[in-house]
This record gives sequence, C-alpha cells and structure tokens, in this order.
Amino acid sequence: MSNRTRKGSGTVVFQKPYKMRWDYQKPDAQVLVSDGKKVSLYVAASRQVMVRAMDEYLQSDVTYAFFSGRGRIVKDFTVDASPPEKQLAGLYAIKLTPQTTHPQVDYLYLWVDPKQYFITRFEVVDQFGSVTTLSFSGIELNPSVSAATFHYTPPPGTEILEQ
Repeated sequence: MSNRTRKGSGTVVFQKPYKMRWDYQKPDAQVLVSDGKKVSLYVAASRQVMVRAMDEYLQSDVTYAFFSGRGRIVKDFTVDASPPEKQLAGLYAIKLTPQTTHPQVDYLYLWVDPKQYFITRFEVVDQFGSVTTLSFSGIELNPSVSAATFHYTPPPGTEILEQ
C-alpha cells in the first residue's frame, strides 16, 4: 500500500428513501445512481455500467446504507468521541465502528456542523488502513429535484454488466 493521495470532485444528491446520485468529474468521470430499486455505476474510462439490486448493494456497502437513510447509527455502529487529533475547529466529531466486521469499513469519522447538524466531512478507513475522505460544501436541505435525476442512461456503446 502506498501513501499516495488521489483527489476527486463532483456533486451528490440524496433523496430518502434510497435514492442518490453521485457525479464525479475528477479524477475520472463516473456516475453512481440509485433509483430506489437498483444501483448503477458508470465508469467512463471503461465504458461500462455495473448494475446491482439495491438490497444487495445496501448489504455490501455500509456507507451507502448510512447515506440512503436505511442505516441506523446506534444499531449498526459503536459511537465514540473522535480522538483529539481528529477534532476540527467548530465541528462535532464522532467515530463510528461497525457492530459487525465489515469487509470495506474498519471505522468511520463524521464531522458535523453544530448549527445545522449537517455532515460536512466523512472519512472511511478500511481494513487495510486506506482512507477515503469526503468533504461536503454548498449543502442544500430539501432542494427541488427532478425524478429523472435518479435514472441514468449510459452513452451508446456502453457495456452493461448486471450483477
């Protein structure tokens, strides 16, 4: 494993229950969409879409369950205060450890704005010590979102892989 850092950027929209859309522009174009029944991941570089039933995806990805509204923090995680080195000025910080061993997540850190209780930063540490950090800005609560946002039609010639 290396200590290399990869940065990405994009936008995300959540609509409970179980709908979301992540549009990554950097470093590589990707679209992750859930319409509440299935989850599709389009990777532009490979010209492929991987499609999976939402229930299967929720079971395999604890972070998606958390963001979709299906996850239950107190039931699914042990909640602890974050250590002092993880504290960020002006934010509440907590550490979440899955109640059951999870192949993708060893533990998570959340940073919450104490005024609006928005999660502004989310860090996932896996079993190998790899860290994925998501920082959120420009957060809007209950924006008007078209139902089409949660459907994705890949470009012509894209290979579709049903899992």
